[in-house]
Amino acid sequence: MSKKCTKCKKALPLNMFSKWKKGFDGVFPSCKECRKAYNREYYLRNTEAIKQRAKKYKKGHRKRANEICSRDRLKLKLEMIEAYGGKCTCCGESNYKFLALDHVNNDGNIHRKKLAAERGIKKVRCDTIWREARRNNFPDSYTILCMNCNYAKSAYGICPHKL
Repeated sequence: MSKKCTKCKKALPLNMFSKWKKGFDGVFPSCKECRKAYNREYYLRNTEAIKQRAKKYKKGHRKRANEICSRDRLKLKLEMIEAYGGKCTCCGESNYKFLALDHVNNDGNIHRKKLAAERGIKKVRCDTIWREARRNNFPDSYTILCMNCNYAKSAYGICPHKL
C-alpha cells in the first residue's frame, strides 16, 4: 500500500509517513523526509521564538523539567556503565551510584576544559562527557571506576587495589 506525498509528489509506502491521529488516513500528507526538511527550515526561521517558548515553559514547569532531565541523565549513565562492563575495572564495585567515567590517559581535566571552550561555557557537566562517549561509540580512552578508585588514581597516581 502506498500514498502520494503532497510535497515531493512521490508515491511512497505508508511507513514513510508519520502517523497523526487527526490527519487524513492517520498519516501526515507529506513524507517523513519532507516533514523533516520543513521542521528544519521552520526552526531556522523561528529559532529565537522557539528558544523563548522553551525557556518560559521550563520556568513555569521547573519541577517537571528537572524530573525529565534527571531521568534522562540516569538512563544515559546506566547505558554508559553497561557499555564499559557494568562494574569498576579496579575493584569490581557494581552499584551505579558509586561508578564514574574515568579518562584512561589521565587527561580528563584537559578534555573538560577543551569541551567547555568549544561550547563557550566555564564548566561542563559529567553528562556532557557521557554523551560525547556515546556519540563516539564508547571509545577505549574511557573506563569505569568507582569513586574511591577514581579519587585514589587522581590523588595518588595509582589505586591502592593495584598495589
